[in-house]
Amino acid sequence: MSTARVVAVAPGSPAERAGVAVGDLLGAVNGQPIRDVIEYRVLTDGADVTLAIDRGGLEIDLDVPKAEGEQLGIEVDSAVFDRVRTCDNHCEFCFIYQLPKGMRKSLYLKDDDYRLSFLYGNFTTLTRFTEADLERVITENLSPLFVSIHATDPLVRNEMLRNKRGAMSLRWLRHLLDHNIEVHGQIVVCPGLNDGDVLEDTLAGILDQYPELADVAVVPLGLSKFNKEQRMRLHTVEEAQRVCEIVDEWQ
Repeated sequence: MSTARVVAVAPGSPAERAGVAVGDLLGAVNGQPIRDVIEYRVLTDGADVTLAIDRGGLEIDLDVPKAEGEQLGIEVDSAVFDRVRTCDNHCEFCFIYQLPKGMRKSLYLKDDDYRLSFLYGNFTTLTRFTEADLERVITENLSPLFVSIHATDPLVRNEMLRNKRGAMSLRWLRHLLDHNIEVHGQIVVCPGLNDGDVLEDTLAGILDQYPELADVAVVPLGLSKFNKEQRMRLHTVEEAQRVCEIVDEWQ
């Protein structure tokens, strides 16, 4: 069973009155296992909940009297209780690959998790999205989501993500829009890969295939001195001007 560690309990809250303590592991609410903070918030929104707690190996059930809509008063250590869905793309332009060594571990987490997209605005490529994910997003109305598009040409997108699923994963974007999920798009423009005519085609493809998108951000490639990808380089002045001209034409 996935669990979340309690890191703070609000003074005077229902959780404190019921005896929830820092360090407790929260595993279920009202008998239902919880995978993430989204489910936690939904399940604890009602009146009078029961928490399954692991306290130093001792499993206990705590009844928590509370009013409907009243916050429980618990802060947990992570938004995802089971496991963050990590990214299996290998994008040349990925900023994670451009970080120096020796920084805190969380900075090297390369996620592609729709839940973090909903909660924090992280961009997902949808290459690890599934039918079960789609059903949950629709059922729970997990909106808005943020999707990295980069290119609508399947071959170009496959090359950019360096993942064979990249060519087909935008089909999920169509399903999300068909079910009225608000989606914000992103295109990271890499010189020589998806700028110029490819960018023109991508913007035309978005208008044709995904006109319901809330918006699309076109952002330039960012490079650090730790970049090791030979094809990744800064735009020339002329290339940057052309990108701006293309975007102006489509706005």
